[in-house]
Amino acid sequence: MNRRGITLMELIIVMAIIALGAVLMVPNIAGWIPNYRLRTATRDVVSTLRVAQMKAVARNIDHRVTFVPADRASTWSAAGCRAARIGIR
Repeated sequence: MNRRGITLMELIIVMAIIALGAVLMVPNIAGWIPNYRLRTATRDVVSTLRVAQMKAVARNIDHRVTFVPADRASTWSAAGCRAARIGIR
């Protein structure tokens, strides 16, 4: 590197290294996304159940948690639901 900045060759080498790293990371990210979605949905369900529990205890009345599939089908499957709507009544 000279005192005025970086050369075109240095810039090309750095960009090639970044591109290679990105290419190697894409398959790993693709395998990680379904697990991430499952963990997020699990946390949402647990959180909703805890809120219903706290409201039931605080008000001393029953609360119901209803799970509605995203596609409104008769059965609920993890693959068919991106974000299941969870309502507290």
